[in-house]
Amino acid sequence: MRRFLILLNITLIISSFLFCQDIESLFNQANSKLKIGELKSAESLLQQALDIDPSFAPARVGFSELWLRRGDLVKANEYATMAVRIDEDFRSWWDGLNDIRSKIQKGRMSVQKGKYDTAMQEYQSVAEKYPYFPEAQYYMGLTKFRQKDFEKAAFYFNEALNLYPDHQKSRKGLNNVKKRLRK
Repeated sequence: MRRFLILLNITLIISSFLFCQDIESLFNQANSKLKIGELKSAESLLQQALDIDPSFAPARVGFSELWLRRGDLVKANEYATMAVRIDEDFRSWWDGLNDIRSKIQKGRMSVQKGKYDTAMQEYQSVAEKYPYFPEAQYYMGLTKFRQKDFEKAAFYFNEALNLYPDHQKSRKGLNNVKKRLRK
């Protein structure tokens, strides 16, 4: 019986080691895919990691970054919140997302007040810190559109689409710019 328990413990230790290697490998592959913009592949790998261990906080942060790259700050924040609930070490990522939201809100309020330069500074600071976040470019495009600088608006909408080709708001903004330029 004692021998059986020792073998069982050794088997559990080895399988847990292999399990950790597997999930880490999936996570590292997902990060590599994120860096080169292969978002669907990254999503699949992150989901595989979460299927193995739903409490693997780094995969939640990976999903958060994935949604940020897609321009969905709400979803990015949702996954960051889950990660922080699992592991407080990810609080700085969550704080960074809140900083983005704050700067976007300040920018939008500045646009409403006609303070376009201030708004552009807020959006630019987000774009510098998170160069893969298409919403910053989108909001710069909207600001230029409001100023009736349609060529600059088109530039920023195109920049957002270069970051994430499926960014529907930027595509719509670009279509509106094209209509204005035809008039």
